[in-house]
Amino acid sequence: MSRFLFSFFVLLLAWRPCFSQTVLSLDDCLRLATGAKSQVDVARQQLAATGQGVRQAAADFLPQARLLNAYNYNSPLQGTQDQFSFVALNGIREYVSQFTVAQEFDVSGRLRGELDRAKAERQAGTEFLRLLPARFETEVEGTRFYLCHAVPSDPLYRYCEPDSDQWVEEVGRLKADVLLVGHTHLPFIRRAGACTIVNPGSLGQPKTGQPNACYAVWHDGDVELKSYSYPFENTITKVDNLPIPRQIRDDLTSVLRTGGSPG
Repeated sequence: MSRFLFSFFVLLLAWRPCFSQTVLSLDDCLRLATGAKSQVDVARQQLAATGQGVRQAAADFLPQARLLNAYNYNSPLQGTQDQFSFVALNGIREYVSQFTVAQEFDVSGRLRGELDRAKAERQAGTEFLRLLPARFETEVEGTRFYLCHAVPSDPLYRYCEPDSDQWVEEVGRLKADVLLVGHTHLPFIRRAGACTIVNPGSLGQPKTGQPNACYAVWHDGDVELKSYSYPFENTITKVDNLPIPRQIRDDLTSVLRTGGSPG
């Protein structure tokens, strides 16, 4: 959810040069953000596909069992019920069932080669995700942005409250005008030195006490926190269909309905 949140914010930045000609509505921004496939989404799909390839290649080493069933009807001579019109097997109506088991010996190394190739493709997908940057820097119209999930010193995991003094130390290491963060799902804007720190909140797992999608808009040097009411019950239906443990589904849907709890 946080990765989607940043994709949404970066999308607004990317469209900033167009604002002087066409102002995008919120619905336009949401449509563009949800319709665009990120490199992460593509990599995850490729990783899932290569995982299936590994399973298929490994299965080729196993014995292959087959069960064949057939039904034969030999027409009788005209005027009779038990004489065949041609020479066949043992009766007018016959059921045939055949069960076979076969296993290929990998003398040539073909099966091992296919398995190794499938594993290499899966590893390549894993490496792409692992090597994605945990921090991102960009500049738009002279404003320098620094993006990370948590805090610059620990971009993935450290939990830092909105009013924490730690932010002063964090921005002291940066050469940025705006620091964009997430992780806590608590929207806030504050100044620390010459840097503006912005947490847009969460689109789908808010911690504001309201079940609204939270986001932020940067325009002409100003940042504004916003929220958007949407039919979250549709999202809950999709969450209920995910192949994840029931406890996790219950936790996700609870936050969707209640907006979590501030702090």
